[in-house]
Amino acid sequence: MRYLMLLLLLTLSFSGFSQDAYHTNLVNYLRDNHNLVSPKYVLNNSEQTNISSFNIYGNASVSSSSVTGNVFSTSSKIDVRSQGNNVWDAGYTTSSKTSVALGDILLYTFWAKKNSASSEIVIFAEDNVTYAKELYPTLKFTDEWKRYFLPFKVTKAYAAGKMNIGLHLASQIQNFDIAGLTVLNYGSTYNISQFPSSLGEYEGYEADAPWRAEAAARIENIRKSNLTVHVKDISGNAIPDASVKIEMMEHDFGFGSAIVACRTPGNRCYNETYLSKLKNLDGKGHGFNVGVTENALKWDGWEEQWIGTPTETVNAVKWLSESGIKMRGHVLVWPGFDNLPEDMRANKSNLPYLRNRINERLTFMLTHPELSLYIKDWDVLNEITQNRDLEYSFDTDPTLSQGRDLYKEIFKKAKELQPELTMYINDYIVESDGGSAAATARYNTYLDEIYAGEVSFDGNGFQAHIGKQPTSILKFKEIFDHYSTRYNSRIKITEYDINKEVDPMVQARYLEDLLTMSFSHPAVDAFIMWGFWDGNHWGQNAPIFNLDWSIKPSGQAYIDKVFNEWWTNDEANSDLSGTASFRPYKGKHKITVTKDGKEKTQEVLLTNDAEVNITMDITSSTNDDLTSVFNIFPNPTTNDITIESSHNNKVEIKVLTTDGKLLDHINTSYKTINLHLKKYQQSSVIIQFIEEGKVVKSQKVVVNL
Repeated sequence: MRYLMLLLLLTLSFSGFSQDAYHTNLVNYLRDNHNLVSPKYVLNNSEQTNISSFNIYGNASVSSSSVTGNVFSTSSKIDVRSQGNNVWDAGYTTSSKTSVALGDILLYTFWAKKNSASSEIVIFAEDNVTYAKELYPTLKFTDEWKRYFLPFKVTKAYAAGKMNIGLHLASQIQNFDIAGLTVLNYGSTYNISQFPSSLGEYEGYEADAPWRAEAAARIENIRKSNLTVHVKDISGNAIPDASVKIEMMEHDFGFGSAIVACRTPGNRCYNETYLSKLKNLDGKGHGFNVGVTENALKWDGWEEQWIGTPTETVNAVKWLSESGIKMRGHVLVWPGFDNLPEDMRANKSNLPYLRNRINERLTFMLTHPELSLYIKDWDVLNEITQNRDLEYSFDTDPTLSQGRDLYKEIFKKAKELQPELTMYINDYIVESDGGSAAATARYNTYLDEIYAGEVSFDGNGFQAHIGKQPTSILKFKEIFDHYSTRYNSRIKITEYDINKEVDPMVQARYLEDLLTMSFSHPAVDAFIMWGFWDGNHWGQNAPIFNLDWSIKPSGQAYIDKVFNEWWTNDEANSDLSGTASFRPYKGKHKITVTKDGKEKTQEVLLTNDAEVNITMDITSSTNDDLTSVFNIFPNPTTNDITIESSHNNKVEIKVLTTDGKLLDHINTSYKTINLHLKKYQQSSVIIQFIEEGKVVKSQKVVVNL
């Protein structure tokens, strides 16, 4: 008996080494490739035992079958027969079998492939009482078997059986296979960066993904224009061979950030470094051209002054606007009581009071003499499908068919108060969580109702707070297409950032890709991040600068795209007709023309194809300068022209086609010369005068054949 008990204890003590072939292969792979050793099992160490521990619920079914030729021996086919109102309306779940300590790093891993046209699965690990999520990415499976690794650090301790683990399935009708699902616990001795991770493998991340070439073609088409510069002298004659240089000063597209109002001059937390970086991100004087106050214009922030005083906020809006940063307003009404002044909650059943307060808020902000001068673009509503307190209060209003009809009133009132206002609905629900079908359907219902109102919104703001599993880049294209088409809407990315647990190089690549997709879409007008410095960022992971102002990989990626790749610095010489042609990015440019040591500059705001005339006085006080002594007439002509000269210097005259082909070459010292132009059979020619090998004048002559 004693021998049997000892044998049992020894068996239990070494149970971690008795895993099946699948788990042995997995543990060895992680040891050999990532130096990760000695995990504990959060679930079981047997494929078959794990499969039998999972339960399926909702309108879904599961069946298992044997597999040969792979590292796992059994797979489960999951069939989801209907889309739910929520992604958790169907699921495949089990519970933890061992305890987990605070700070432990768990590795959730499995194999999967889709059998339907598409798949969209939410992976989760959560508290089984509060449902607080430790892990919650959305994944889209491929047509072939693929292994997924999802590492995460737990934020609390869990006793055995207190953590739910599984998949939420009800985002859409779908069918897929899954195998080898297990969770390993590596304790707290490792850094999470050591772990393999599928969280950075967003759809579209591949270097040769087809969308990249498509986006580049769209950028060339929609973000550039033709610019033709005509260089002339004070007599209106063409000046050939002038150096024409164009330098970009600012994008037409909005590249911006949330800005802390009190950091601006005259306010209580003024920070010179913050402002200098704001306007000079790349060290070459290039900065943001769009801004939004992070919290200062929110209703409760404004009235309760928990973020600053109204005076500070107005000062900030004015200073930033006058510094060349176009300011957006965020937000007029955020309809949850947690985001409204306290008196709104206290009067939640007093509908006249609530309606009056809303109208007062709209009237004050939209007719404020300085705010209305500088802010022409407001988030009128924010997160309306998640913040429903006002909707619920107005459900009892007999004048409304439903409570959220209040939103139609808000848009109508806002437009009456500021007719030129561009009105946005701002939200994260369709893109920040992976763009689930259920969330999109709910959001569309709300927008359909507002769009059917007497006055509707002008634009959709998509926040793009990106989680541990970045949203598909292709999904963003679908979102942009859908909302711009369905609602004839302009679009802005309004609050971009990404979870700090995402690898820094993945953060850089994702920012570059989302910038590219946004810049390439004809309906998108701006890309705004929710803070640019870790010292003023709600998640301490701003895209551009670390706390010490050192540049992040994602910050460098941003600069490389916005101020290098998508930035125009070009130079050409004017041709015989005095023309230089360019195809710059749309925006503000400085044109500099240089000829014979003289220089002329001119600024141009390029939003479409444009022609610019630049007149230069290149005459000289000396008689050696021939540009002032030649006169050609008539122009236009039917045949003959007369050339008059005020002195007897020997000169070469060339007759050329407008594309530079030589038609005739004459050497003369006569003061008056007659030329017959009809013989050249050209509708226009260039008459060029050359002295001592130098072109001193060039003029186009029109010939009416």
